[in-house]
Amino acid sequence: MIGYLDIMYNVTTTYEASISTEGIVNFICLFTASVFFGGNYLPVKHYETGDGYFFQLVVCIGIWLSSLAINWYKNNPTFYFLPVIGGFIWSSGNVNSVPIIKCLGIGFGSLFWNIIGLLAGWGNARFGWFGVKPEIPSNIYVNYIGVALCVASIILFLFVDVEMGIEESNEREPLINQSSQNIQVINLEISKRTDIFDRMSIKVKRIVGTVLSIFTGAMFGLSLTPILYLVDNYPDASSDYNMYAFSYSTGILLGSLIYFVIYCIIKKNRPDVYPESILPALLVGK
Repeated sequence: MIGYLDIMYNVTTTYEASISTEGIVNFICLFTASVFFGGNYLPVKHYETGDGYFFQLVVCIGIWLSSLAINWYKNNPTFYFLPVIGGFIWSSGNVNSVPIIKCLGIGFGSLFWNIIGLLAGWGNARFGWFGVKPEIPSNIYVNYIGVALCVASIILFLFVDVEMGIEESNEREPLINQSSQNIQVINLEISKRTDIFDRMSIKVKRIVGTVLSIFTGAMFGLSLTPILYLVDNYPDASSDYNMYAFSYSTGILLGSLIYFVIYCIIKKNRPDVYPESILPALLVGK
């Protein structure tokens, strides 16, 4: 997650460095970060995460712990409040990541929200929304062609038939030889392991996943706007975005805690907690 700030810094430097050696290095960094961002939610497919609210809380704890190391490396820079707002915006999108993966799958889900995030971030930087200074690309036509390709990919996505297979539990086969009492106990255990997304039809999953992806992508794409505003409008603000990693991550953790508390209230203090997902979630956050 902290790599988002590295990307912002590298993009800004690359924009100035053109195709120099420094620019090439920055593009390599961008490619590497993209690869890791594309696979950072793979643990969701291998570990039970329930409805995802506990999982996202642990992910955000991992993000915050990583920011502590960066904060120490940067000699404890000034803590700004604006990046906290940006972190809260990001957590508002991240809270939907597991539901999206359960509805659309990790491939289509992450692809869709990242395209929306790309368009939101591009529009913000290109036209200067929310007080951010607009950035005019050196080649406007190539820039717009890239945006058009992103829009076309979204349109193509809407026509792709996403089918989420429903796995049959192997525990059901030997139930014929079991007593009715054992059947009730096993069925109760199976029902406990299912969540609201497992009970949705394919059509409902598609609609819910698409709507959540649009919202999540917009939140991800606009989450760095407060930092951009800070850099553009405060003379003493550093252009090194890693200087705001700790305050940004504090906003992420704060937002995650707020959403988890609301979730616990709705669930009447009976949240879905899966201890086996804690370490994978921390790795996702780091």
